[in-house]
Amino acid sequence: MLADNGKSDKEILVLNSINFNLPWARNFYWYVHDVLQEQGITARAESLSVPALQDTMEVNAVISASSCRYCDNW
Repeated sequence: MLADNGKSDKEILVLNSINFNLPWARNFYWYVHDVLQEQGITARAESLSVPALQDTMEVNAVISASSCRYCDNW
């Protein structure tokens, strides 16, 4: 997800799965992070545990919480 935050700096949000702690997933994120950082783009990560979500109400709560977490920055 790439957002125009109204500022001159650019940021990207990488949504991770429950597998984020596995070496391949972590290595992938840090590779993306480092490549983007060289281009002046800040990369942030948000881990989602989709299998743990019970229903659409929980999904909407996660979306809302994530949106609020980044609304000051974006």
